[in-house]
Amino acid sequence: MVWLWLTFTALVVVLLILDLGVFHRHAHEVSLREATIWTCVWITLGLSFSGAVYAIYDGHWFGAHLKSGDTSAGQAALLYVTGYVLEKSLSVDNIFVISIIFRSFRVESRFRHRVLFWGIIGAILLRAVMILGGAWLVHRFSWVFYIFGASLAYTGFKLFRDKGSEADPEQSHFIRLARRLLPVARQDHGSHLLAREAGRNVVTNWAWY
Repeated sequence: MVWLWLTFTALVVVLLILDLGVFHRHAHEVSLREATIWTCVWITLGLSFSGAVYAIYDGHWFGAHLKSGDTSAGQAALLYVTGYVLEKSLSVDNIFVISIIFRSFRVESRFRHRVLFWGIIGAILLRAVMILGGAWLVHRFSWVFYIFGASLAYTGFKLFRDKGSEADPEQSHFIRLARRLLPVARQDHGSHLLAREAGRNVVTNWAWY
C-alpha cells in the first residue's frame, strides 16, 4: 500500500505542476467562462479516478483491500465517490472565505489564481504538520487536549466578537514583523514571488496578499 500512496501523491504533484507551470504560467484575470471550464475539467478528473480505484481493488494491486474484509471493487469505488462528493460539498463554504480574503487584502484579479494556488499548498503543508504534530503531542501528553480546547473556544469567541468588522492587513502583527525582517521589492516584478534587486533576493509585492 505504500507504493499506492506514493504513486497517488506523485500524480497529485504532477497535476499541481501542470496547473501552475503550464496551464496558468502567465498571470491573468480568470474569466467566468475559463473558471467554469476548469471546474468541470477537475471535477470530471476527480470522478473519473473512481475507475482507477475500481481497477486497483478489482486486481488487488499493491495489496489493496478493504479493512472490512469486503474486497468488492464496486464497494471501493462507491466509497471513493461518496467521499469525493462529501468533501466537495464541504468545500463550498471556502469560496466565500476566499472571496473575503481577496477583498480584505485587495488582491488584484490577475494574481488571484496564483495566490489561491500557493495558499492551498501552504494550507496542505501546515495541516499535515498540525495533524502529525498534534497527534504526537496528544499521544505523549493527554493534557494538551485542554490547551487545544481553550484555543478553539478563544478563536470562536473572537470571531463572534469581531463579526461584521473588516480586517485591515496593515494592522497584522505578523505582516508588520515580516516586512521588517524581509526585504520587499521596490519595483514591479509581475507574478514572481521572489526577485533580485541590487544584488539581493527580495520578496515581491504580491507575496503579501
